[in-house]
Amino acid sequence: MDFNQARRNMVDGQLTPNKIVNAQVIERFLKIPREYFVDVSFKNMAYRDNPVKIAVNRFMFPPMVTAHMVQALNPEHDDSVLVVASGTGYSASILASLAGSVYGVEDSLSLLEIARRALLDASCKSVILSDGKPEEGLDKKAPYSKIMVDVEVDYVPEALFDQLENEGVLVAVVKQNENVSALKKYVKDANGKITELTVREVVSIPTHPSFKKEQGFEF
Repeated sequence: MDFNQARRNMVDGQLTPNKIVNAQVIERFLKIPREYFVDVSFKNMAYRDNPVKIAVNRFMFPPMVTAHMVQALNPEHDDSVLVVASGTGYSASILASLAGSVYGVEDSLSLLEIARRALLDASCKSVILSDGKPEEGLDKKAPYSKIMVDVEVDYVPEALFDQLENEGVLVAVVKQNENVSALKKYVKDANGKITELTVREVVSIPTHPSFKKEQGFEF
């Protein structure tokens, strides 16, 4: 398979027709080999417009969803960015040269191992990954000007908003029902107030277990 052509087809067929207009974001998607960040058995599926399984109940978002998340973040070179539940590191690799510093937190040691190897192969040596509970963020490097939650969630934990700088931005895909989720952009103003905006609806994937709402009793 010609992966270089597959990247071009991904951008031309999935990203630009769906309002990805940030030239720097497009450049990163053209440059980063997405196939490095998936299991060898799924390499030929890496550029399709659908989620790619990376572990039990863990999926990499489709390229268009990741692109919209990065574009909504609008990373700048003086930003400190946290990627929550960073998985195999693909989103962190996209952000690597767009922001000043990129950190990832992941609770799967096997995914961390894959991510560290893939980031080296993709020449993204500046990304710093840590083992930790993603719902707790990464307090030791906080605060962050931008936060990206790289899994589907039922809700965004307060701990992540606490680690976001005033005037910072957080993006997450939040489940609305079994079939539809919404890409949400949260903006924290100078006084610490959070404003929630809906960027677009996306197809649902399984929610990360650490971000599921507890089910109450029903009578």
